[in-house]
Amino acid sequence: MFVYVGIELGAGQWSFTRLTVDGALTDGVAGLAVFLYWSALAAGRIALALVGDRIQAAQLVDLSVAGAIASAIAFWILPPPIAALVALPSIGLSLSVVVALLLYHIPQRVGRAAAPHVIGYLVAAGMIGGAVLPAGIGLVLQATGVSSLGICLSGLAAIFGVLHLAARGR
Repeated sequence: MFVYVGIELGAGQWSFTRLTVDGALTDGVAGLAVFLYWSALAAGRIALALVGDRIQAAQLVDLSVAGAIASAIAFWILPPPIAALVALPSIGLSLSVVVALLLYHIPQRVGRAAAPHVIGYLVAAGMIGGAVLPAGIGLVLQATGVSSLGICLSGLAAIFGVLHLAARGR
């Protein structure tokens, strides 16, 4: 949750800045891209509520993690218009189901008695990651330039993937 929320908020908070620096995109297009990012995040959660029972949770999380990695890399390497209007919303869509599925399945993984405690720790870790990682991204961007956002998101997505694989191995 620490890394997941860091990616989610880091992408949402820094993408407008990245997309408008040096005239890469107009404020309107960059604003649309950020709107599409948050809309894709919400739409994915709504879709999960409507049709999520048709796909196994483990497969959906696997697809989500792989999609987040691929989308973050695409955001990094694609030209700004495509990165903004395709890759950024894809990051949001890919990340959309993680929290809901993770929290929903906690009682099955740790038992009903321990679930409230584990969920509390997960939410706390997410809140800390949501504060620390976007701030850390900001420091990196300040030191290296805002074009480093794609590298930061790709690195965090890769860490997220490694952590997911480690958790799946258990």
